[in-house]
Amino acid sequence: MAYFKQDAETHVVVDASPVGLGAILSQKQGDGTHKPVYYASRALSDVERRYSQTEREALAIVWACEKFHVFLYGKDFVLITDHKPLETIYSPKSKPPARIERWALRLQPYCFKVVYKPGPQNAADSLSRLTVNQPVKKGTMEDHVYWVTQHAVPHAFTPQQMEELSAADPTLVALQSCIKTGDWSKCEPVYRTVKSELSTVGKIVLRGSRIVIPQAARRQTLMLAHEGHQGIVKTKQRLRTKVWWPGIDREAEELVRSCHACQINSPTSQEVPTTRTELPAKPWQMLAMDLCGPFPSGHHLLVLTDYYSRWVSVDILQNPTSVNIISRLKHSFATHGLPECIVTDNGTPFLSKEFKTYLQEHGIMHRRVTPYWPQANGEVERQNRTLCKAIRAAHAEGKDWRTELDCFLLAYRSTPHCVTGRSPAELLFNRQIRTKLPELSESQLQPSRQDAAVRTADAVRKEKGRVHANRVRRAKESTVKQGDKVLLRQQKRNKLSTPYERDPYTVINRKGQSVIIEKNGKKMMRHVSFVKLWVEPEQETMEPNRVTGPAEIVPDDAPQQDSRPQRTRRLPAHLTHFVT
Repeated sequence: MAYFKQDAETHVVVDASPVGLGAILSQKQGDGTHKPVYYASRALSDVERRYSQTEREALAIVWACEKFHVFLYGKDFVLITDHKPLETIYSPKSKPPARIERWALRLQPYCFKVVYKPGPQNAADSLSRLTVNQPVKKGTMEDHVYWVTQHAVPHAFTPQQMEELSAADPTLVALQSCIKTGDWSKCEPVYRTVKSELSTVGKIVLRGSRIVIPQAARRQTLMLAHEGHQGIVKTKQRLRTKVWWPGIDREAEELVRSCHACQINSPTSQEVPTTRTELPAKPWQMLAMDLCGPFPSGHHLLVLTDYYSRWVSVDILQNPTSVNIISRLKHSFATHGLPECIVTDNGTPFLSKEFKTYLQEHGIMHRRVTPYWPQANGEVERQNRTLCKAIRAAHAEGKDWRTELDCFLLAYRSTPHCVTGRSPAELLFNRQIRTKLPELSESQLQPSRQDAAVRTADAVRKEKGRVHANRVRRAKESTVKQGDKVLLRQQKRNKLSTPYERDPYTVINRKGQSVIIEKNGKKMMRHVSFVKLWVEPEQETMEPNRVTGPAEIVPDDAPQQDSRPQRTRRLPAHLTHFVT
């Protein structure tokens, strides 16, 4: 046998028999020969023995890759089998049965090539037959699940256990002495403030009808109160009905905030303030582009919007490829000239090499917005909504929406915009365009646009909208910074999907409202609204010799305290002169 080398050529030889699986991990040595590094074999279960031979051979590949995971992960290797169909089954274009397809999903982390060799040349054949009398052993995954089910669930306390823990707590022993003697001089100040409510039942100290929990049982009590993963308020309300100790509210809040399951399931508590795009210095300097569709006819719309004038250009595409998009852009640029910057999302046509090369050759800067944050390209996204409304209206009237689209564009381009106060055609061409509406010839002799007035109107409207949006959404600046641990929002796949991913990411950089996060070497950019700070859960300590027992029964008529303060109610100022 040989030692494993990271840079050596690696082979995995697998084989399956009717009773077991065998695998050999080997590497090419300096003299050109292959020497084994690892031998492995296991027996088949009763269910696996009923598999067909092809399924057993496919299972052998999956089992061997996961068995040699520490050697094969992140490395190219060759899988050698004596079953010829596996070359096609584990190829990228195959359509295997559901069971083998699930196995193929488990092999996606590995980079390998399946090579066929005849049976006499397969050294793993003997290993697959050495397991006739060996029982199937429980794997490490089953052991881990069993340990979690035995230790993760907090156990309830019995009155006898509470008395034992109270008798072993020095603070409660001293407190019992103070209650019996009435001498509170040596008692802690936090207990002296509630001395009139304290009493003893056996070795248990009570505050009213609530048990004063000893130090050794407080963590376990908090875990019991947080079962079901209720929020901070409900957890504290549940505790206040039965137990008490100094600082119980603070400890309950810390426990709930650091609960990992609650963090990945709770939504973000604060919205991020909106940001506005500064108006460009001149028309056709900065453009926003997006694809709208597909429509039932299979067509897409290529929408191009000028940030300054709000001029909208629309092209109908049957196939929205980068080549077709470039062809339509050439036509628009031949009419209006080349812009300085184009803003798009991260669609596939905008990420192609052809599109990137075209923009570089023409000196156009390409700015892509943050993934999964269409608000960053809101100028064209809002135009898409208006276009879809016009298309639906044409369809409802039984008209051809392709023909009616030009009518809509003429009306839109000649209508004063609600922000600038000028029509897009006037700002782009410095003139009014003629429409079907009657007009005097003097209306075409208007003076040139007043750039300062347009800029002022744009700034005022944007600032008003920003302030209103932030006030309505109660937006607050994100405190996420470089080096923080954050949870990433994920798409909902089913009813059990959590709003946030389970494992935290590390923020490696922040640019404005975008953050670059990393996990396991994988980097991605997201808007700060997609992440929230991760609070590291406290390490749960398990007490030895914990004996489960029935939970303490508290009478239903136990007094409950209202935890919410009462607000002062008064009439509005304009009703003070009325008599009620």
